[in-house]
Amino acid sequence: MSKFHREHLTTELLLGLLLALLAALALPGRSYAKLPPRPAPRSTPTPLPTSVPGGFIGLSAAPSELPLWAQVQWLAGDGRWYDVDGWAGAPDESGQLRWYV
Repeated sequence: MSKFHREHLTTELLLGLLLALLAALALPGRSYAKLPPRPAPRSTPTPLPTSVPGGFIGLSAAPSELPLWAQVQWLAGDGRWYDVDGWAGAPDESGQLRWYV
């Protein structure tokens, strides 16, 4: 193959690639499938009535860990732990235990 033919072939190849690139850029964007709908937001918990003073302390345990026993304690300034009277018990079958404060 002569030098002229090689240069001519190289020029045609480069022009062809350039035209293909320009054609690809001119085409409209690819169409993608629409995303699935988002799940509906969960309802927010209903707050306790404001006429009830206080609140609850809750303990949650995995049902597979049952049976359990819980005792609430407080740490005194002397470094000793003291039980809180009335704040002890076993979680229910779902692993929940609540104390009123």
